[in-house]
Amino acid sequence: MADALRGAALSGPGLACDSQTMEDDSIWAWGNVPDDGDVRPFTRNPIERSGANRNNKRHHYIPVTYMKGFADPKGRVWAYRANAAQTPLYVPPESIGYETYYYSQKLPDGTQENHRFEDLWNAIEAVWPEALRAAVDRRLSPAISFNLLGMATIMRTRVPAARERNELLRAVKMRAEVQALEALGILWLVLPCDAGGNHIGCCWDSRAPGRRSAWP
Repeated sequence: MADALRGAALSGPGLACDSQTMEDDSIWAWGNVPDDGDVRPFTRNPIERSGANRNNKRHHYIPVTYMKGFADPKGRVWAYRANAAQTPLYVPPESIGYETYYYSQKLPDGTQENHRFEDLWNAIEAVWPEALRAAVDRRLSPAISFNLLGMATIMRTRVPAARERNELLRAVKMRAEVQALEALGILWLVLPCDAGGNHIGCCWDSRAPGRRSAWP
């Protein structure tokens, strides 16, 4: 996502994004886009990095702020599910388009981090209403384009279909690697960890059955 948005940040007129800025520690250093009146680029929004006393377990893959644009006067939307299209749900946007802890990540110490992706999405979603109003008014500027592109990018990459596609590509890659090793006559077999937590494995040579060398 950063690569796509970085291109937008560096292409507009009147932008100041030199090498010193690019090397800044801030995650938003590459998004040095000027404001446009009431429209501020999402890089102006700080990203909350503390997970203390937070429990946002509903991780929306369809932004609530986006769904609100389709809500009726009662603030509800009709949600048509692929496996039950004849029985749509009439619900508030907050109650649909999410999975519990969908973006959570396991950490090396065994704990679970639940906020990093959600906080990134929220920083970009926050400017969606103002960017959308500007676009409806047929305004155009680097800040407006930057925000629209940011929203379009995260909506493409955060959904289950994107994860499924990535998992499929990884499976295809793994299959191709195994086939290549089989063609060479060498396959790697990774075994569980031993009592000391060390990975155990063997390199098998299919051209010489029973022949192997231990590793790591």
